[in-house]
Amino acid sequence: MPPVGFPWYEAGTYPAIRAVMSDGEDFPPTYGEWLSEAEREKRRLERRYGPVHCVFIEPEAFAAWCRVNDLRADAAARMMFAEKAALRLYRKSA
Repeated sequence: MPPVGFPWYEAGTYPAIRAVMSDGEDFPPTYGEWLSEAEREKRRLERRYGPVHCVFIEPEAFAAWCRVNDLRADAAARMMFAEKAALRLYRKSA
């Protein structure tokens, strides 16, 4: 079974991530707060679905991917991006 893809960010790019996302104002104000929430959600997903693959999202590359795919840089696009990345990794390792 393929792992669940989960969007993940690095501390150094977190302000840029918030700026590039159309829903960035909904993100926790600090990376530490985001990380606590993300780790809790990751554990919840692992209990429910099994392996979870954290997909690091770079702000500029993600914004470009959204433009190419005619998507808003929002939660739905982040999940799609992470799921596609996890599926590619799964297929390579299968």
